[in-house]
Amino acid sequence: MVFPTQGGGLGPLQSGEYSKLVPRSARPVLLRSKLEPPRVFGETLARPRFLTTFAANAISRVTLVHAPAGFGKTTLLREGFLSRDPENAAWLTLDAADNDPGRLLFHLLAALGDAETEHPLETVGLDKIVTSSDQISRLSAVLRRLRDGFCLFLDDLDQLHDPAALGIISRIMKEMPNGCSLVLGGRTYPDLPFGRLRMHGQFLELGAGDLRFTPDEVAQVLRQELPGQRIGKQTLESLYSSTEGWIGSIQMAILSAKSSRDMDSVLSSFNGTNTELAEYLAEDLFERQSPGIREFLLASALLDQFSPELCDTILGRDDSAALLQTLARSNMFLSGYEQETDWFRYHNLFRSFLLSRVDSLGADRVKHLRSRAAHWFSEQGRPSTAISYALAAGDMDLAAQLIDASAMDFFAAGRLSTIEHWVRPLPAPLRDQYPQIMLAYAWSLIAQQKQPDTAKTLIDSLERRNDLSRELRNEIAYLGPFHDALTDRLEGLADHCAAVIAADHEMSAFSKGVLWNIASYARLCAQDYSGAAQTAQAARVEHGKSGSSYGLTYAEGFLSRLELAQGRVESARMHAETVVAVAEEAHTETMARMAAAMLSMRLAFETGRDQDALDLCAPWAGLVEQLAPPYEVLDFFLIQAELAFDGDDYAGACRLLGQLRKTGRTRGNGRIEAAAWAMQAQMAARRGDLGAAQDYLERAGTDDRLAHYDGAFVAETRALGEMIGGRQDAARVILDAAIIAARKAGNILALCRLNVLLVELEMQAGNTTAAETTMAEVLVLIRREGLTRPVLRAPDAVRRAFVQCATAQQIDLPAGGLDRLDPSGPARDLPPYRQHLPLEPLSRRELAVLQEMSKGCSNQAIADVLSISLPTVKTHLRNINGKLMAANRTEAAATARRLGLIGTA
Repeated sequence: MVFPTQGGGLGPLQSGEYSKLVPRSARPVLLRSKLEPPRVFGETLARPRFLTTFAANAISRVTLVHAPAGFGKTTLLREGFLSRDPENAAWLTLDAADNDPGRLLFHLLAALGDAETEHPLETVGLDKIVTSSDQISRLSAVLRRLRDGFCLFLDDLDQLHDPAALGIISRIMKEMPNGCSLVLGGRTYPDLPFGRLRMHGQFLELGAGDLRFTPDEVAQVLRQELPGQRIGKQTLESLYSSTEGWIGSIQMAILSAKSSRDMDSVLSSFNGTNTELAEYLAEDLFERQSPGIREFLLASALLDQFSPELCDTILGRDDSAALLQTLARSNMFLSGYEQETDWFRYHNLFRSFLLSRVDSLGADRVKHLRSRAAHWFSEQGRPSTAISYALAAGDMDLAAQLIDASAMDFFAAGRLSTIEHWVRPLPAPLRDQYPQIMLAYAWSLIAQQKQPDTAKTLIDSLERRNDLSRELRNEIAYLGPFHDALTDRLEGLADHCAAVIAADHEMSAFSKGVLWNIASYARLCAQDYSGAAQTAQAARVEHGKSGSSYGLTYAEGFLSRLELAQGRVESARMHAETVVAVAEEAHTETMARMAAAMLSMRLAFETGRDQDALDLCAPWAGLVEQLAPPYEVLDFFLIQAELAFDGDDYAGACRLLGQLRKTGRTRGNGRIEAAAWAMQAQMAARRGDLGAAQDYLERAGTDDRLAHYDGAFVAETRALGEMIGGRQDAARVILDAAIIAARKAGNILALCRLNVLLVELEMQAGNTTAAETTMAEVLVLIRREGLTRPVLRAPDAVRRAFVQCATAQQIDLPAGGLDRLDPSGPARDLPPYRQHLPLEPLSRRELAVLQEMSKGCSNQAIADVLSISLPTVKTHLRNINGKLMAANRTEAAATARRLGLIGTA
């Protein structure tokens, strides 16, 4: 399937108005302040007991520092960062806007660009990276080159909640080289896979209980902040008891004490609850300021970050610089940046307090200030920030104007989540006044495979309009068919594409090429190989005219796949070589390079080059999950899962299939989920776990599109279960019908797989002659085309029989062919399938949690019964699901009962 790239594509374009490099205004602005720890005003207390945590020779692979605001997380991370060699550490402060994966990757690359690597990444070149996929590839490359002892600090991790953004952090955890480390700071326990790291002693967690100040440290803070004042022991104990070492509230208490004549009374009576803190901030800090400063505090709190120039502009004053310096010196919870001294932000607690009182400015005043901020940021060439403020102001007309000017540029830059976030709040009547907004929103939903009903509504509305430019009509021509292809609505799709082309004689060559590619894909899925070849050839001609290397890559790719399906491996390889050559030449077309890699991976897999297949898929995990069409997603996960299973890594195979099911659920694609269950059913059957195999097969059958588009795969799964269950006649009926259907369609690849399974059935039944006849047919195909995978995946006894048959009938296989098929040969030495489930053992605590969970207890109830914290319960549950390859609590309990880990309900 091709991702269109002209006027709304997913990568750098080749022709048309949107084919130019993404304009600078659409790129993230490099905020240097994010790449260094916030500057601390005043003195800080050294805490040597923590500095050893961040020493290069002692730091864990991943260190998590999480606690509520005011516990000194950022200060601690800052000290750890500053204690290290500057050339061997990097810093990034995260914010809510980093939920856009493109922006997050941009700043991660910028942070790592200052690291000492063999080939340092120059941050000045980052504005040339215009797709998230390019950034993902570069991130992987930079991580691989990090020198030993390097440490990356990521602060304010709690700002990230988008699964794609968290997936990038998870990717860093997995790909960071040995000897390097990652330090994470945030307010909450993040949804990241720490279980395996914890199990192997590579994870250190510091929570609020670890970070709170000791009585001695509180005494040092008081002596430092209140020099010359005698603080009694009882006062210290009282303060420590009320605050429990929470340094944020202690500092607030100290500020209050400084403004009072009776310091002991203030300190000893201070109560550090949220209500008390709010009252303190209001009565003893905020209300003591002059009316002008109070208004300035409230107005500037509307801004995430602010500079004197910005404050002067939106507030209509000229003294913001001096005022901000005064506030900083008086510790008004104002943070600055060491390199960008003109930019500030309020401490999160203080800003939250100010925002809770901002209504006193009046709704019209608040809207006016935010709208002026939007105009200011727009004039500064920062459209993303400008749009955010316009939306916050509720000024939807201004927001729509700004979005209309930038939406397609941001889409071309791969900023899909950003577009969705912008457009969703717009009232539909206002949104529909701007066709480019509708188009960008539809493409962002389609490309992310989210909200298919909303996307379809937008498509229908655009198709009914008669006031669109020629260029927009070209875009919309393939919008609906593309959406149908990605959502598996393939019935009649090829004919529809042909009709659309025939009805519009002015359509661009690029649009025709996309439609012909879609038609080719639909016919390929329907096993109409002749029709698929004709439409792919037509697509190749049109993309040759348009100069789209991306479209040409997919046209050649479909030709390769249909040749492979018909058993013509060498011909398929020739087309694949063309795909690779075109993709390499168009090095900026990341999606084209991914398509070339997925095609090459499939060919390597089918011809028995396992390591080549794994190497080809390794760089593309993040992009495949996010944006690849369904057939590439299936290839990516099923091939890796099958190779893991062949290598006796059943747990790894199940994890991959679980990931595939999750991807299917996220996209709302039942066929993807069904394929994962079907493959897991085959694996369970091979291991003799027929109960599980039947359960998985039933789950696979909940979506009939799998049987419709890949009936041979479903038939193979069903026949395997019947055969291993001893029901040979039932298996033979299934196989005979499937073989007839595959032969009629000309699907030689499926026919080969079915015939190998038939050989196994004949051997099981003692029909030696029939088995040898079928083996000879398969061996001829192997000799001619090198199509070895169907035999390589068979049990050892079947593979030995193929070797004996080839020898007896003097069938000459390609060089090394016999060695590759022979399970005892040097080219492939696989252990036999084990007859037990190779699950990682559950710890005693995990078994206890599992037992309580199976009773239907909530997480909090489990925590109360076992006297453990709620985050610990959640960690155990994540580990349990991972070890039992379960998607949820119900599935984990069912699997545990079947394995005898817990009693029956």
